[in-house]
Amino acid sequence: PGVSCARAAASAARHRSAMRLTILEPASQPHTGVVACVDWVSPTGGASSSSSSSSGAGGRGASRGRGALELVTAGDDGSLQRWVPGLDALEATGPAAEAGVAVTGMAWLGSGGRGGGGGGGGGAGTVVALACSDGTLRLFNALTGREEKQAAATSAGAAVCVAADADGAVLATGGEDGSVKVWSRAGMLRATVATADAPVFAVSWSAGADRILFASGRSLAIKSVAGDRAGKASVSWTAHDGPVLCADWSPVHSLVVSGGEDGKYKVWDSEGRALFASAPLLHPVTSVAWSPRGESFAAGGFETLRLCDRAGWSLARQSLAASGVGSGKAAAAGEAAAGAGGSAARAGAAGAAAADGAAGADDASGGGAAAASDAVPFGSVLALSWSPDGTALAVGGAAGRVVVAQPLGRRVSEGGLFAEHSAPREVRVVDASDGTTESLELRDRVTHLSLAYGRLVVCTETQCCVYDAAKRSWATPHVTDLRSPATLLLQGARHILVADAGGSLALLGEDGRPASTAFSAAVARGLGATAARAAACADDASLALAPDCVAVLDRADGRTVRVFETRSGRPVGVPYVHTVAVRQGALSQFT
Repeated sequence: PGVSCARAAASAARHRSAMRLTILEPASQPHTGVVACVDWVSPTGGASSSSSSSSGAGGRGASRGRGALELVTAGDDGSLQRWVPGLDALEATGPAAEAGVAVTGMAWLGSGGRGGGGGGGGGAGTVVALACSDGTLRLFNALTGREEKQAAATSAGAAVCVAADADGAVLATGGEDGSVKVWSRAGMLRATVATADAPVFAVSWSAGADRILFASGRSLAIKSVAGDRAGKASVSWTAHDGPVLCADWSPVHSLVVSGGEDGKYKVWDSEGRALFASAPLLHPVTSVAWSPRGESFAAGGFETLRLCDRAGWSLARQSLAASGVGSGKAAAAGEAAAGAGGSAARAGAAGAAAADGAAGADDASGGGAAAASDAVPFGSVLALSWSPDGTALAVGGAAGRVVVAQPLGRRVSEGGLFAEHSAPREVRVVDASDGTTESLELRDRVTHLSLAYGRLVVCTETQCCVYDAAKRSWATPHVTDLRSPATLLLQGARHILVADAGGSLALLGEDGRPASTAFSAAVARGLGATAARAAACADDASLALAPDCVAVLDRADGRTVRVFETRSGRPVGVPYVHTVAVRQGALSQFT
């Protein structure tokens, strides 16, 4: 037994790996100036119906998941460029529109997509809102490239940022004049929410679109759109020792992440209480973005991209300096534009990047490598946007470059089994008891991974694959097609709960077969349409699964827990109402 335990421990140690970021770099970079905005958009927004089968996970058919998404970028050159991401390539397909003025912020109007460079993009709308350096808010039709609306967003200076709510129905802008304004999707001014003493560099909506987070000077503030009379008091706090350059508010758990000129990134709750503060880095933190599931966030600075968990601890770090790739002409032009002022709103961060030039430097965590003389600089990271399934992160820089980062290396384990997301469409399974390794190739990109109760569950962009891990049966998983990419995967002793981007909750049996056809519709009726969509976008702290019931935290007030039967989806008893906000819930797996 001692020898077996030692062998298992050694095998586990050999296969222990850390999260990592792989970078997709295009062959050419069409932008000739600072890239200040990146976002994902679905040109069709279509989705197929759900079905179930017993095989097909290893097929190589065409993907209708993120492969149908396009990446749109904009910046100081005034052009909106389209990109098509692949598994191992990123290709520019041409301009989508010409704004004719430097673009400092971008948000898509329509279903889905948070816009504004925040967490998950992927809006299905065709109208894009642009914040511009001349102080205007402009609406463009992305299909025709025609400008549909133009309005003055500031009284003086540039319109720095713009963000859309979760439904793409309302906009918020921030400007160099310190104003925070709310607009209709038609570009009509609704209200001026705040007027700060310093420029506003970031705005972000709450999950219910009733409050706005904005960064001004050294402070962060949360304001109610309806004012304090709505019963939700305003909150403001000093967040950094220097100007706050970026901030994002997760709709999943309502945590705020911010980055500042002091070289720190910090995590806060919605009341302004500090939860984490990083050590000072060598350069300002110029961009942050929560992942769609809220389990991690990205933070960018000069030539560097970090991936951190929701508590703030670093999971991976990637240098963005490149040798012999990209367009040197575009990089030089972009750095020159940044040094000359280009985007007035981004001059501080871009100027710092231009001053450092191509020398490159690592942050205070150490382990850096200086860029070679022929390296193509990236400059400061000025724009971040996650794909809706959380499998890719678009990055735009001060040197005019655009890349896509893919997080890999996530691991789960049970007993002597270890499963790792080793490649975009591959999961590697290691049996520590005998050292054997199996590589599971999937049809699409892997989005979720869970190993518990003798079952390995792998969600891709289009499928949910369930393997019998207890019997080490890897060749014939049960496969269920998904209507939309999964946003949450919960595994229980008898059921598997999958929430998708379409706002539905699917209940599967432990073997992967649908357990109840009426469950999703019944839960939606019990929660209401808005609450059901919020539940589908929640994290595992807001949903709990037991053999006979499912508990859902109502995100509307954060204090009410509703319980539903797994068999029929009908409510069980009356809701449990707490006097304070609920942090996490759990259900016993034993009956």
